[in-house]
Amino acid sequence: MLILLLFTIVIGAISIAIIISSELAKLSEIFARAETVKNKDRGNPLELDRLEQSVKLYEQCNRLLLKSPWLQIAANFKIFNKNTYLNATALLDREIERRQHFKILYYLGKKQIDDKYFDLALATFLKAQHLFSTNEVAALIIKCDSQVKVQKQYEQNLERSTILARAGKFQSAVNLLKPILIEFDRIDGTTLLNKLKQAFEVKQTFNKGLQLEESGKLNDAKQYYQQVLDITPNLPECRIRMAIAAIKSGDVAEVLNYLDNVDGERAAYLRGFACIMQSNWRQADKEWNSLSHPEVKSQRQYLRTLARQDRLLTMQKIEQFVDDGNLDRAKQTSLQFINKFGIDPVVENNLYEHIQPLLETNIWKTLDWSLIATTAEQFWLESQDMSSLHNWAVASYYQAHKDPDKIAELIIACSTALANIDRDPALKDIPWLTNLPPNLDEVSEKLIELLEKLIDPIKDKNPDRYLQLRDLYRWQIVTLRLTKNLPHTGVRVNQVLLLPGCYQRHINTLPQSELPAEPWSRLYTNWGPAVAACIEGDTDRALQIKPQISSVSVAEKSANSFITYHEGCYYLQQCKWRKAIKSFNQVRAEISDFANSIDEIDRLCVKQRQEIDEFEEHLEFAQFWYDLVASRLAGSYLAEYKAMQVSSKLAEEQITLDEGLTQLLQLKKLDDINPVVIDTIAKIEIVRETNSIIDLIQKNRLEEAVRRAKFSTRQEVKFRIAEILIDASIEGARNRRSSREEIFQLVSWAQEICPYEPAFMEVYHSLGLN
Repeated sequence: MLILLLFTIVIGAISIAIIISSELAKLSEIFARAETVKNKDRGNPLELDRLEQSVKLYEQCNRLLLKSPWLQIAANFKIFNKNTYLNATALLDREIERRQHFKILYYLGKKQIDDKYFDLALATFLKAQHLFSTNEVAALIIKCDSQVKVQKQYEQNLERSTILARAGKFQSAVNLLKPILIEFDRIDGTTLLNKLKQAFEVKQTFNKGLQLEESGKLNDAKQYYQQVLDITPNLPECRIRMAIAAIKSGDVAEVLNYLDNVDGERAAYLRGFACIMQSNWRQADKEWNSLSHPEVKSQRQYLRTLARQDRLLTMQKIEQFVDDGNLDRAKQTSLQFINKFGIDPVVENNLYEHIQPLLETNIWKTLDWSLIATTAEQFWLESQDMSSLHNWAVASYYQAHKDPDKIAELIIACSTALANIDRDPALKDIPWLTNLPPNLDEVSEKLIELLEKLIDPIKDKNPDRYLQLRDLYRWQIVTLRLTKNLPHTGVRVNQVLLLPGCYQRHINTLPQSELPAEPWSRLYTNWGPAVAACIEGDTDRALQIKPQISSVSVAEKSANSFITYHEGCYYLQQCKWRKAIKSFNQVRAEISDFANSIDEIDRLCVKQRQEIDEFEEHLEFAQFWYDLVASRLAGSYLAEYKAMQVSSKLAEEQITLDEGLTQLLQLKKLDDINPVVIDTIAKIEIVRETNSIIDLIQKNRLEEAVRRAKFSTRQEVKFRIAEILIDASIEGARNRRSSREEIFQLVSWAQEICPYEPAFMEVYHSLGLN
């Protein structure tokens, strides 16, 4: 026994020794490779490749040391010195760090030489020499040292040239700088020389302009000043001279352009002077308000006197124009007065309460409905109030009766008037409605009917024109309904709601502002008629009339996306789901932004589903539907057909039961109550459980198999196993391979599993089992 124990210990020790020897051999081999690579290094401080390769190999040694317990044991028993391996990396890391630092200094110094900063390069190479003293660095130090004196001389002359330039002595600065650049050409000197040449040219050109201005040749002077500005656009002195020359030549309108963004009192004074020449008294006083010169204060007093005189004269002109019956001139002069002097209650009241009404009355008396409508629209643009809007709508009505080509203008004016009907002060004076009922909804309906009656007769005469008018009409009416239900929507000017037709017609004269990122904004874009058609369910027409240009603003992009979404729905409605893919893919990220979009797509997809016959197309369509909206209906549909696909693959043995079950459990996440998925999972689990019990039977572990079957929760499993046992008993009795006791046992087990199964009762009774 003792000999056996000793033999075992010896064998174990030999095995350990073999393992340690193998690990040590591997370690030594890697270390030797590292040493070989390191020894190939030539000591050039600019070369790092071999040292870095060596470090990687040394690190492999370190990892092997730390990972192998056998090497740890060998090191503990002093079989080898592990510090030899561990320290190798640290030594090389320090060497690599020195070389990297040297390399940085070396190339920095080389760049400084190229840039001709020899003093900086000298300091850099001296630092590099402390790390590695090479012949090349020594030669570069000598080179830099020999050039430092030349550099210092160059920099002194450069400074002197700069001082001369600041004093305006550009030519002297150029004469000093040119020769030193021949000897020592550095970029800062070349840049300064170019700037000096340019400055000298600018100064000469500017002086020529001054001479010409003094001699009265103002146009020639302005040409020279412009040449200066072409070179140096922001030179304040030149801009001021341009402004002065413009004042002298009477080009007052140009003065403010020349002095735009020019600071200083001189510029402010000249701007004020130009404003005085334009009789812009308020702006002139504003410009001179910041000036501190005593004479300007007295001039401001005189300015106010001039302004009062001009104000009084202008009011007298207005009065005289009214007395002479020249109401157009009176109106224009009143507007000029308000623009120049600000709001004056007397002038404003006179304009809007007397002059404007008289003008309108005189025009309406002409019965020239083209002139009346045009003037009424212009008055609306000027006033932007309900009275002028009402008059424009009325004038457009009579004009449209005289000229059917003007029905579009009537639609625009009348629909906007309808949008504001509750605020119309002249509602009871509508000429074509007698006995006006107070119900505004009823009034609106009658006016809408009136518009439709004007449009309908055109259908037979000019179908294309009819469709255009219907598009315009629908565009306004859809927006009108939207704004009626959502009162805080739409574009408003002076609290007057503008419908899209009016907004688009006058967009260039209205206050500019970007349409907000709101659904209603889509109707106010050029895509508005197509958007309205989509809202009304006429997508076919929308696709015909949508603009074939790129959308730019947020509202335009939203409108374009809305139409594209409806295009997809349109193809689904026609059961052409493959054509819908392109449209929906373009707006996939925005679909949820459209009202009721998920429900609508679900409804259309349910309809499309009913038109599909092929199983593969069902699968494709289900995937498309789910990818598009991921709704509950789409998930259930996809899960159902995917489950059917899994069943087919199982039947054809393309996948295993486990793979099928895994796929089905994933499908259950789409719809955890889908009957097809649940039923298929149940069938697989029945087969798996049945197979596992059959496997026990085949291994002759009958009692365990019976116990598993007996306590199974699945009746199908119980039936199948009991059936196998009964079939085995019948087969054993038929070929007489089983004894009566074995047959009895098999049937008893079957009865334990399925005691009340009608299909097996005859067998049970034949053996006396109750």
